[in-house]
Amino acid sequence: MVMKNICVAVLLIGVALLAGCGDSIHWLPGNGGSSGAFPSPPPPGGTKTDVQADTVTPFDTYTVAFGNITSSTTTTSISISGDANSQSQYRVNGGTPTDAAGTVKKGDVITVQNTSSNYGPGLSISTKLIIGGASAIYTSTTGRLVFVSKKNAPLNTANYASDLAIMPLATTLPGTFSYPATVKIDTKATTATNSSMWIGGAQVADNATINANQVLQLKHTTAATSGTTVTTAVTITPQTSGGTPYTVTFKSTTQ
Repeated sequence: MVMKNICVAVLLIGVALLAGCGDSIHWLPGNGGSSGAFPSPPPPGGTKTDVQADTVTPFDTYTVAFGNITSSTTTTSISISGDANSQSQYRVNGGTPTDAAGTVKKGDVITVQNTSSNYGPGLSISTKLIIGGASAIYTSTTGRLVFVSKKNAPLNTANYASDLAIMPLATTLPGTFSYPATVKIDTKATTATNSSMWIGGAQVADNATINANQVLQLKHTTAATSGTTVTTAVTITPQTSGGTPYTVTFKSTTQ
């Protein structure tokens, strides 16, 4: 019994001496567990401008690091969120894009992506990435080329209509623009047949006038084969000199 008490006393003294050396005792995480490690440096975020509308936009990659934690098996949490319809996702080491929460480890390469706005030029979509408590914002902003897309369209259907595109204020457009403007089908960029333009619910011909806040809709005949995309492109040009045109493109993809 005396020997047992002596051993316990020696153990307690050893712990006390260790506690007095340095600032603190660091209990290292196990090889397989999640440490809640804070990435260092944190993810940088990113901005992409003048991107095409309704388009998957990837950002620069980020390699996970944990500062003075060198274990290759230490993990921390990762999650992503974004604006409505942003389809915010991330890839780990070039894998399948996902929006599900998970874990990452030191050395993993993360690529964030989102889908840019489908509602006009100069509009931004934001995505938030969180890794181990550190967060960053990734933003894609559309340029002058606007896509009004429809997926799973019926086969060989005439007068298939796009969503409505509300003409943005000139002050919200990138670069120089002014109203009134004219609309014209771009025959070189149009692959659909029977393409037509509608302003405020009425069909119009080339060089019709359009103003801010008016509603533009495009129609065409969809493809006759499944999985095929056809396009109607319309150029919107300021009537005064010096303004920069932009394009609204209606794409339909058959189911």
